[in-house]
Parts: sequence; C-alpha cells; structure tokens
Amino acid sequence: MTVTSTVRTARRAAGVRQRDLALRTGIAESSLSQIERGHRVASTETADRILAGLGVRLVAYRSRAGDVADAARGISDRLSAGNAPGAVRRFVQLADDLDHAPAEERYLLSLTEPSTTGAETWDAALAALVQHRLEALSLPAPSWTDAPERFLSQEWILSGGPYVVPVDADEAPPAFRRRGVLIDPSFLESV
Repeated sequence: MTVTSTVRTARRAAGVRQRDLALRTGIAESSLSQIERGHRVASTETADRILAGLGVRLVAYRSRAGDVADAARGISDRLSAGNAPGAVRRFVQLADDLDHAPAEERYLLSLTEPSTTGAETWDAALAALVQHRLEALSLPAPSWTDAPERFLSQEWILSGGPYVVPVDADEAPPAFRRRGVLIDPSFLESV
C-alpha cells in the first residue's frame, strides 16, 4: 500500500474533509490534495502527522505478499491493458498469498479497502476472496467487503481461461455466491 492510498483511505474512512484535516494538522489543503492524488510524495513525518490528525497510527509489517490494495491495482492495470488472463493470474496470486499467510498477516493484508479495479465483477470477487480466506480462520472480514458496490446484481462466472466453464452456484464458496461471483472451489486451491 502506498502513502497516497493510506492517507486517502484513512481520511475517507474517518469522514473528514481535506479542509478540516488541514486545520487539524497545519498542512495546507492544497498539499493534502496533491499527496492524496499522488502528485506529491509525503515524507514519513508528514504522513504520520496527517494520520495522527485522523486518530490513526501507521504500523509497518514485513511481508513478501502484496495486500489486497496492491492486487486491485494490478488487476486494474491488466484490465486497462486488455490483459484479462493477467488479471486472473493476479487474482490467483492474491488467493495463494492469503492462503499461505499466517492468521495475523492474512488479516493485515486484507484490512485496507482497495480502490476500484474499474470492473464491478472484479471488485466483488476481491471482497469475496478476502471474506472467504478470513472466514476460514474464523476472522471477521473488514467492513469494506460489505459495501453495496461489492455485490453483483447478476451472476458472473470467474474462470481462468478463454473459455467460460459453467459453475454450479451451489458449489461456489458462500462468500462468492452471496456476491454473485460463481467460482469453482478448485480454482482457489493453492499450488
């Protein structure tokens, strides 16, 4: 996760306007805007000051795996480039990363709400995957997974190749089925 997405996500989650945050922190509103849009790099001290103004602490953890926000950006980039198979591979990589991560790390990798991928189908699939992997350890899913935009109005089959293979809705894991994402459970098995 980048400082840009951390600051933006924390501010939005707190329901604080940039103007109000500027008053709390003494950082110019224009600077906050530039930081959130990625047009300016915030130092560690500045990021810490911004987050403190929101009542949030920045915690670093070591992980070889990327978090769900990284995966969403990767899926978005691949979809924008017309590389649907690459998007599927990035999704499978996240599924494997979460599956192999210890409970604490799995939870941390799932906490930050990812930006939209530009495709509601993939946004729903990411929320389903996070909930599915966390439920396997009896951990609660982050609140972002329950946002209405993370549920599909029509069923979508997530498959790994150029051919869409029918999936029995009753076979799909519950977290996926609830969101309208049909996926064969074997697709989620780590290799």
